[in-house]
Amino acid sequence: MMPSSITYPYPPPLNGKEEIRAFFEEVFEGFPDFSTKEGRVLAASNIVVVEHNMIGTLLGEWQGIPPTGNTGLTPHIDIYDFEGDKIKRMTTYFDVLGLMIQLGVILPPEMPSLVPSFTLPDPEPTGLSPLEANAELLARWNAHDMTGFAKMIRPDAEIMESAFGMADRDTFVASSEQLFQGFSDMRGEFVRSIDMGDGWVAIEVVFTGTHDGMFNGIPATGRSSTLRAASIRRFDAEGLLTDLSLYYDNMTVMTQLTASSFTDYGSGTTIELAVGKGIWQLNWGQGPWTWSDSTDQPLLDPNVSAILDLRTTAPADVSADLIATLPIAGTLTLSAHDEVYKDVTIGTMVLSGAGINVIDINASRVIVDEGAGMFLASFHPPDPKLTLTLEEATGVFAYINQVGAWELSLAGSYAVPLIEGLALQDNILTALGGNVPLIGGIGEFALNGLYTTDMSKKVKSFCEYGTGVSLRLGAGGALWDQTWGKGAYEWHQCDADPNAGILNENISGMLETTTAGAPQIDENFILSFDFGGNFALTDNNDINPDEITGQILGDVKGTFVADMNAANAIVDEAASTIIIAFGTELSGDPDALITITETTGTFGSIQAVGLWEWYVSGTITIALVDGLPLQDNIMAGLGDPDLLLGAEEEIVLSGSYYRSSP
Repeated sequence: MMPSSITYPYPPPLNGKEEIRAFFEEVFEGFPDFSTKEGRVLAASNIVVVEHNMIGTLLGEWQGIPPTGNTGLTPHIDIYDFEGDKIKRMTTYFDVLGLMIQLGVILPPEMPSLVPSFTLPDPEPTGLSPLEANAELLARWNAHDMTGFAKMIRPDAEIMESAFGMADRDTFVASSEQLFQGFSDMRGEFVRSIDMGDGWVAIEVVFTGTHDGMFNGIPATGRSSTLRAASIRRFDAEGLLTDLSLYYDNMTVMTQLTASSFTDYGSGTTIELAVGKGIWQLNWGQGPWTWSDSTDQPLLDPNVSAILDLRTTAPADVSADLIATLPIAGTLTLSAHDEVYKDVTIGTMVLSGAGINVIDINASRVIVDEGAGMFLASFHPPDPKLTLTLEEATGVFAYINQVGAWELSLAGSYAVPLIEGLALQDNILTALGGNVPLIGGIGEFALNGLYTTDMSKKVKSFCEYGTGVSLRLGAGGALWDQTWGKGAYEWHQCDADPNAGILNENISGMLETTTAGAPQIDENFILSFDFGGNFALTDNNDINPDEITGQILGDVKGTFVADMNAANAIVDEAASTIIIAFGTELSGDPDALITITETTGTFGSIQAVGLWEWYVSGTITIALVDGLPLQDNIMAGLGDPDLLLGAEEEIVLSGSYYRSSP
């Protein structure tokens, strides 16, 4: 149901002029006729609240969504916090779900008719001030007292709810009833309430609840949902509601209810540990642990490692029972490694957040190992945990969009040295005070949360086919001219997606290599030597071929393997040539590994994942010398460039990539 390329909530937090500029540049590319029509404006002190309608036609790509030609009109509310005459913060609220439906991107969810379950009573004046009436209105709503709630609303109140448009009192009450049917514990909590004058109040509020009933056609999931909203409302002299505009994004709720859930298990040890700081090396793809009852599918696998960098943010709070609670903050960096080239990172996720660690430092409960001269102070579920926000995802993780907060739960123990002559409890407290070097820590970890996927950023595997001709060839290196967009070769099996290609027949290539190290020849006259170099794939303008419109650049490291055995050579006496074979068919391994260093222009969105592999099957032509034994002739060609007449090859370039957002 969800457009896969949008991260929710949308827009994400934007910091600074450059991020704001980039955001609106993308909006204007997708909606060239974008415009806004300003509505009500309220101002008080340093706060300005503006209602407006955004209108635009999706004529270009936006957030990975192709043009639909449909027009969307979306009510917005913007809350500006000023510092002097400059905007310090702008918070905007609108319904992305409604916009997606209008643009034709998704179908509308199943919505019941909005009719209240009871006859609404006449209003009853409260005599409260606007701020007091506002608080009372929320209190009745939180109590799910719809009768009392309705009594605070004038029958002719003008109501606009962003998910439904203009509404009357009956519809507004019915929409709350429908929400309570899906979330029986739903309640709201003010972030801030501002008296804007003349009876108007502006609010920001967070709604939370557990999805335990049918909501918008989605059966109960048991998931928690959090929704942030903004509203302006007006109360008359009797403390009754006369006007209300409520803005929130239904897509946020729907995403939380339909997102995939995961739980991953890992274990690790500290690589640095001191009072107030600990760095852990973790490995994943383990468990499940006995202290977790999750049945969620994993997101990570055994090829993922992590560094968890933790620090305490305040002194420990020690209970009477000697349980130490430490506020902590830190960063979890997950790294996915190539299955074949283990030292190559093919994706990262960086998460940061805060939480608490809870350590049992009661001497009667620690585990003492006198032989090893240490004791173990444990920390165990359910209390020790971090709440984490995904800051960055690259490579194989680039398609992951976080939904809500993720949690990292911890269980394990710290090893602390025993101090001779010191009572155990005093030993523990001395260590906690930082006066004794700590030995280390061992732990189990569980990471869980919700996510959606942006399949436009999903990693794809590819194979590209080309041919090459040597422009320069010698013992010191070579220069190759290449053409691409060829068909598959029988000598190489490729399991990649046939539709994942990135090159065509208009792409040219250049590879320059330099020999690195002395050549080796085995008893079968198989020649091998290492080489390095660089390559470039170039896309030229169709109209002006001299104009480069895009390039893929990379560094190359490989091993050249050639069959120098005269018994396997092809001799053409009429042409006075000897032809020998080289390439992957002799070794079974890739001829080279490529590290992509830069992509530009038409290739600018391509993000290489891991190393790309280079396979060749080719021939070298050597001049036939009269009177020289054939084997000697071939060996002479190795050191005499005048005898090397040229070379040609078939090439397979394979690897993985994803496309980044524009």
